[in-house]
Formats: sequence, C-alpha cells, structure tokens
Amino acid sequence: MDEKKDIEDPSELVLRGKGSCHSKDIISADYSHNLGLIATGSRNHKIRIWDYEKVKYEDELKGHTNEVTIVRFIPPFPLLVT
Repeated sequence: MDEKKDIEDPSELVLRGKGSCHSKDIISADYSHNLGLIATGSRNHKIRIWDYEKVKYEDELKGHTNEVTIVRFIPPFPLLVT
C-alpha cells in the first residue's frame, strides 16, 4: 500500500526566502546565473541587487521616476536592463 504524503504547509516548497526586500511591492525580478545575482524592481522606484548564494543585499539603483516593471539581465554580459 502506497502512502501519499500531503504537504500541509506550502512554504515547505520554498528553497530560499527573504522578507522586507523593498519598502513597497516587488513587481519584477530576474536572476543571472553567470553573475550569481538577483535583481528586484519595486513600486518604490528602486532596483535592488542581491547575492544569490548568501541571500545578501549588495546594492540599490535609484533614478527611476516610476515603478520598475521589468528588470532583465542580458547574458553573457554583465548588463541589467530596466
């Protein structure tokens, strides 16, 4: 007889997590495998860069006058487009 294991808590499926990344909602994100970085764009008009391995804040990019709706790394180059 096979027993089916039910997942009671969906958070058990999350491999990594980080809270309080921006002061407002994150509406875009991208990951660069080459650089090991995550970029997040937010309604607070800012982009934040995170080290994926350490889940550590690296830098903040300011200058947008509206919410950042798209962030994309351009492989194989160390470029980020918003």
